[in-house]
Amino acid sequence: MKLYIYSKHKTLFDGRASAVTIPSDDGELTILKNHVPLITTLKAGAVTIRHGEHDTSETITITKGFAKIDSENTILLIEQ
Repeated sequence: MKLYIYSKHKTLFDGRASAVTIPSDDGELTILKNHVPLITTLKAGAVTIRHGEHDTSETITITKGFAKIDSENTILLIEQ
């Protein structure tokens, strides 16, 4: 899936990911390709991005934000 993470001042991530785990207000969610469409608010916590090629991951700490998810794209608008 294509993942975009934007803060107020810069792009934090723009690339492909095999999965992303987000701290939504309704609980932790793991998003994979072909996820059902969803818009949710985010709370303070860690966004974990997994890359399938080498099974590596990276983490971005956020304070709050919004997520828009569809079958091919995940867009996070966050505050750090």
